[in-house]
Amino acid sequence: MKNETDALNEQIIVLENKRNMQLRLLTEQFHISYESLKPINIIKSDFVK
Repeated sequence: MKNETDALNEQIIVLENKRNMQLRLLTEQFHISYESLKPINIIKSDFVK
């Protein structure tokens, strides 16, 4: 029983770490998208093209 509990606890930690990493990546992507969609940045990108 102890080994099963330890295995489950380890798997929980792995999944929590994965979730945290995905949340950080999602948040970063959100900020990148948000910045690129600001009106001033859209205008700037039109001049660069």
